[in-house]
Amino acid sequence: MNPTTKRFLLWSFFLSYPCFVILIWLEGASPGWWRGPVRYLLLALGCAGPIIGGMAAGEAREGLKKEPKPSRDWLLAAQFLGLHYVLLIFLRMAGPGEKSGQKLLGLLPIIFLLGAQELGWRRVLQPALEKDRKSWKATAATGLITSLWFLPLLFLPWFPVRAEAYLPFAVWLLGLSFLQGTLYRRTGSVCCAALFTSAFFLLYGLLPMKDENAYYAAGALDLVVAFLYQSRLVKENVGSGVSAKH
Repeated sequence: MNPTTKRFLLWSFFLSYPCFVILIWLEGASPGWWRGPVRYLLLALGCAGPIIGGMAAGEAREGLKKEPKPSRDWLLAAQFLGLHYVLLIFLRMAGPGEKSGQKLLGLLPIIFLLGAQELGWRRVLQPALEKDRKSWKATAATGLITSLWFLPLLFLPWFPVRAEAYLPFAVWLLGLSFLQGTLYRRTGSVCCAALFTSAFFLLYGLLPMKDENAYYAAGALDLVVAFLYQSRLVKENVGSGVSAKH
């Protein structure tokens, strides 16, 4: 593990985990006017861990300076979102939740922070892992590390996923990581990946999963979509190379 990866992971987990542990403890504490604001502040600070870790690693700051302008490739984000949720709704594995819109209003800043985490996951961690392993292995490792970052949140009673459902939730995040990785490699833009991730979790709040099996299915669908898209890119590149030779 190279120094960049170590520095990012140390900042991300050592900042986020204590906040989440205190959050879990607060659930059993006596109620008071202070508990709501403190809980929200701890959640926001914990979710900012990978962002601060990305900035501390250095590569994120340099990457923002070289951020490419929006292009037609950004439309791929909309395609991935559409395929993910349209297929799940068609298969009756996701749908509108009860009062989901009202619940999301207060969590919009948190959803924004989850998207901004791509500054760390996609701009720092994945490229660092790709230096000594194949891209698909680096993408899978990034997804699994992300699922470990989420793990303490599953012990909070108001989190939409229970701790015993960690495995299907991890599979879902693994599939999401391949969509995010494909999008980032295609656009070279961490802002595009961040907007995609924020929109992804926003729609997840509006269209929650029906059961645990839906997480397995969603992860598998995302993996298939990502691999099919990447294989099409490979064929196009090979085809253009052959044409150039002729």
